[in-house]
This record gives sequence, C-alpha cells and structure tokens, in this order.
Amino acid sequence: MTAINGPARRVYGKEETNALRAEIYKRLRAGKPTRFRQLMTQFSMSQRFVQQQVAVVKALLEAERQQPASPGSRPRDHAGKNQATLIFEDVAMTDLDLDHQDLDDVALLYDLLLTMGIWHDRALSAVQGWMTDGNVRARIAKLRDTTGRTPEEIAAFERVAKRLERKLAMRLAASS
Repeated sequence: MTAINGPARRVYGKEETNALRAEIYKRLRAGKPTRFRQLMTQFSMSQRFVQQQVAVVKALLEAERQQPASPGSRPRDHAGKNQATLIFEDVAMTDLDLDHQDLDDVALLYDLLLTMGIWHDRALSAVQGWMTDGNVRARIAKLRDTTGRTPEEIAAFERVAKRLERKLAMRLAASS
C-alpha cells in the first residue's frame, strides 16, 4: 500500500505506512499520547499524513472496543489491516511490466489510481471529521438533557443545541 499526501504529493511506501501505524497502535494501546510531531520527525512524514494515520488507527481501535469478535470474523494484525488492504497490497506494481503495455492502458490505470486516491482522501477526511464530530454530538446530547434545569435554562440550552446541530449539518453537507 502506498499513500500519497500533501501538496508535493509525496508517496509513502507500504513498509513506511505500516511501521507508522504499528507505532501509533502501540502508543494508543499503551495509553500513551501519540505525539504526532515526534512521529513526523521519526518517520519523515507530513503532519497531515501522520494525523490521518492517527485517526485511522483510533477508528480501528474504537471499532475493536465496540464490536466483540464474532466467531467468523477475521482478526486484524498489528497494523490494522483488513481484507481490502491485503488485496491492494498483493498487487505488486513491478509485476505489471508497464514498459510492455500500450500507452492507453497505462493512462487508464493512472486515471483509475488517481480516482481511487481522490476517493481515499475524501473518505479518510469524512471519517476523520465524523470522529471529531463525536465531541460535538456529545455536547449536543448534554445540552438536550433537561434534568434539574429551569425553563429559561432549557430554552437557552435548546437554542445552543439547535445552533450546533445546524453547524454540524452544514459541515457534513460540505464534506459529502
């Protein structure tokens, strides 16, 4: 798996990305802070890419916590791989022998990979945004809790909750 990131569109290799994810996974499982700036230096990767990988690993860990393993489920390895990831990693670009392919076929492959990369970036951003929206959703739920509040407080908290919901809806609409 390679990842393309940043304005310079630097390509990170499968081993680099998996090593980064493994380190993030290790730190999060140990309850330690991720210290993404330290990871940026250690792995020579951009801030945006490291933050995306932290979000991915956090989402995987959260999914593990929320869903107990079912009898037929496939376990994930330490880098958070799943079946789709393994399929993509099985494609070795050196095996494609691009030197002996028609230029139209190579251009088509390029377009498909570019489209998949754009989809990947958008999907990752949406998932990361949803994860950060969890705090907003929790705040809205607390504002909607009317226990022990006066009618004036309830009305004020309801207005704030509605405003937060509108902002959240606008952010979600803009990211889709």
